[in-house]
This record gives sequence, C-alpha cells and structure tokens, in this order.
Amino acid sequence: MIHLTERLAPPLGELFEGVITEAMLFKVSAGRCYKCDAWTTLQFAENLSVKITNAKIQASGITGSKFGTEEECWTDFNRRVIPIVLGGAAVGICLIAVLTYLIIRDNSAQGYERL
Repeated sequence: MIHLTERLAPPLGELFEGVITEAMLFKVSAGRCYKCDAWTTLQFAENLSVKITNAKIQASGITGSKFGTEEECWTDFNRRVIPIVLGGAAVGICLIAVLTYLIIRDNSAQGYERL
C-alpha cells in the first residue's frame, strides 16, 4: 500500500490525500531494477496523481550501492522495437515488389511465337 499526502504551498495550503492499495506498480524480478524513461502516471485519488519519468527503482537485493540488472518498461520496449519491425516490413514489401517485377519481365513474350 502506498499512501501519499501533499499540501500545496501558501496561500492555498490545500491538503490532498490518496492511497493505492493492492496494485502491482513496478513489476520486476527479485534482485533486478525497474527502469522506465517514459511517463508513468500514478493515480492516488481523483484530484491527486503523480507523474514519474526517468525512473530507476529497486526494492530489494541491492549489493553495495549498485542497482541490479535493468528490466525495461513496456512503453520503452515498444518505443524501441516498433520502428525496427515497421522498417523490416517496409524492406520486405520493397523486396517482394522488385522480385515480382524481375520475374514478370523475364517471362513476358518478346514478339510473336511461331506455330
């Protein structure tokens, strides 16, 4: 459970409170750290949310002052992999078009056939 209390600076001085319970916020294997460069929003209450970016979090298994092996968040993984997949698909389509052109060009009849 995470409990957050935040008081705004004067002159407003409003108090906001929120709780997150039974949520798996940063799923990672034991001894490893969670790393995410993308924006992550934690919603504590209707009027209280926290935006996190460039996060590197490890709850346990820290040896010395070093983090464990990084596990990348899904958003960062998609941001890195999707352009590679789309580029590969574009190259594949171009290759199919060129090969189809070459095959059709070689098989076309040149002139009339003799009977």
